Amino acid sequence: MKITKVEIVKLENSKRLRATCFIVLDYTIVIDNVKLFENYNGEFFVEFPRSHSSEEKNYQDITIIKPQFRDSLVGTVLKEYKKKLKEEDDGKTNNIGQDIKGGQSDNGTGKNNSRSQRKSYEAES
Repeated sequence: MKITKVEIVKLENSKRLRATCFIVLDYTIVIDNVKLFENYNGEFFVEFPRSHSSEEKNYQDITIIKPQFRDSLVGTVLKEYKKKLKEEDDGKTNNIGQDIKGGQSDNGTGKNNSRSQRKSYEAES
């Protein structure tokens, strides 16, 4: 399984949550609501989404079985986040993401909203 896209939405007004993102695998599977945190030591960590339902007590977590694949996902998220920070420092802010392979995924809206970008990306595929 290959990571074909990571879309980062940087957050400015949060103590430790630095960004949210979605990840596309093989242009087929989307993992949405991935969160990038910075701890008090300045180290980053990634949290994958969880779904909890208190009434039905139904918990649906995303579990990655192979540590190598998880490391690959986390590494790619961190790389894309640092790339976005560098682009902003260089004055080249791009709210519309790019495929990992380098292709533009411009949905024409210019919105900095991962959910709307994910939906437009799904429509392109």
